[in-house]
Amino acid sequence: MSFCQSWSGWSVRHPGSNRKCLQQRLREREAPTHQPIIGDFFRELLSGAHLYLLKFILHDSADEGAAKIPTNIRKAITPTGRLAAVEIVLPAGNEPHVGRLIDLNMMVMTGGAERTEAEYAHLLRARAFDSSAW
Repeated sequence: MSFCQSWSGWSVRHPGSNRKCLQQRLREREAPTHQPIIGDFFRELLSGAHLYLLKFILHDSADEGAAKIPTNIRKAITPTGRLAAVEIVLPAGNEPHVGRLIDLNMMVMTGGAERTEAEYAHLLRARAFDSSAW
């Protein structure tokens, strides 16, 4: 991450994470300007960030739970801030796709779901996020 040494940020992990192990792991792989913190996307987030990056977070929850995350980000984000979500997007229809196997796994293990582009768009637009940059 040497290209972004002037940036600062937080790596948010769930309260159930092993804090000592987590902090050591994050120190080893992240820039010194990135601070690991324990937090909960379903409750309250640190405010004032310009970018909130979610990587395989929304698929962990069913629609009601997944809706809480962008809702809380909307409350915390700066007026010109961005939300970036990295998720597997299922194709429309029934064509074979690896995401369908992951969808089944998410449903059984966490109660979550992979979603189509239209489903992600609905989830984000309902919380005043533009989903046009797929």
